Amino acid sequence: LIAPRSGNEAAVVTARAVQPDGVWLPGQVQLQRDGSYVGALQWDPQAGDRLQFAFGRDPLVRVSVEHRARKSGEVGFFNGANQRRIADTYVVTSTHRQPVDVLVLEPTPVSESDKVTVKTALRPEPDVRDWEHRRGLVGWSRTLKPNETARFDVDYVIDYPKDGVVQGLP
Repeated sequence: LIAPRSGNEAAVVTARAVQPDGVWLPGQVQLQRDGSYVGALQWDPQAGDRLQFAFGRDPLVRVSVEHRARKSGEVGFFNGANQRRIADTYVVTSTHRQPVDVLVLEPTPVSESDKVTVKTALRPEPDVRDWEHRRGLVGWSRTLKPNETARFDVDYVIDYPKDGVVQGLP
């Protein structure tokens, strides 16, 4: 699981599974990876029908962000609108000895106002939309071969009124 926009350019080893049959009580779950303790979490079996546990960083998956463009300013002489452009490339490289499944997540800007427009260009096209029912959270799921690198381009143009402020953008 990789979420470069979160400011944490690291891959996290995550296990997902269907919840086992039977009656399970809520409680603390101790997590171990390769025989080492990595943490604990509170598990509530009534919270959903799937299990998801994070087992810490994966040092064999490298993640970097290339900032291609970041511009803010006024556009349009007569209407006096503001525009912000954000264009980044996420570069993900696996140095595992076997193929590894990765999920790269991107929180796309979502306008809550009819005065703000967002133009989005994502390459390649994401195969995950509204991940875990979270509006605007898209992703790319890939299987990376040993020493394979994948690139994911995100490009946003946000137009908003001259006297307005847009929050939550990088």
